[in-house]
Amino acid sequence: MKHTNKNIFEDVHLRLEDLKREPDLQDNGYLHKPVPLMPIPLEFQITKVIHVTGKWGMRGILGESGFRLGENAGYGNGTQFLWWSLAVDDADLLPAQHRFLKAFLPHITPEEVENHPEFLSQFTTSTAFQLGSRYGTFKFTFSLQELLQKFSEQLCEGESPVQRVYKTVVYKKEIMHVVVIHSPDVHDFDECPILQDNEDVPCALRDGSLLWRPRAITDPCRRKLVMEEDGRSVRVEELPGGDEKYYFMWEHGALAFHIPPGQTLRFERDELINSLSAC
Repeated sequence: MKHTNKNIFEDVHLRLEDLKREPDLQDNGYLHKPVPLMPIPLEFQITKVIHVTGKWGMRGILGESGFRLGENAGYGNGTQFLWWSLAVDDADLLPAQHRFLKAFLPHITPEEVENHPEFLSQFTTSTAFQLGSRYGTFKFTFSLQELLQKFSEQLCEGESPVQRVYKTVVYKKEIMHVVVIHSPDVHDFDECPILQDNEDVPCALRDGSLLWRPRAITDPCRRKLVMEEDGRSVRVEELPGGDEKYYFMWEHGALAFHIPPGQTLRFERDELINSLSAC
């Protein structure tokens, strides 16, 4: 489905390689550049999520002691969703690098994995890894497990929320994989596939953590990752062009919590204040 400044693909999470074949995206120059993908998907085990809003949204959330639809619904504001983005910080990089090395270099030893020089931070330059936000000046950061528990207790009558593959949204330079989370009593999303814990999917949920597996993580980029000849390590090489910056598509993940009209996902005021910070 084509919109004014974005393309939406319902009920599926499409990789960059899949999107290159979509007829509606043939005029996206960033998509068809030689994007420096990671050789295999990384795996970030996301335990925290962020809701970004502006000054009035922040005041509304504190005043209501929780999140509801309306002015405080945050970026990607829709009529039925409370939106959360994935929180990736520096502490998540080294575990993701270790998992990458074990998968990409099958003969490497655990000691070699632990002692390998850190390189991932040289590639995680896209907006998905930045502390700021384009969608507001304040952010609420919560444990994903805590958020799911609150949602279960307040909006699912104690049952486990349902997680589904909702859509892929393609902007000029961003590919966003959206997961919808809803009560078992809600059937508006029955056509969306249940989120599966498969190694080849961009997003999966396991034990209260979201497994996010991007390959396009760099924007801008002036480097490439090269496997050493012995197959036991990798090195970073500079791309030609000196200080010239190369801009590319990058992947992002988002959670859309379905909130019925008039309902509020409530937190104690102290919980909200402790989770609040400036972007």
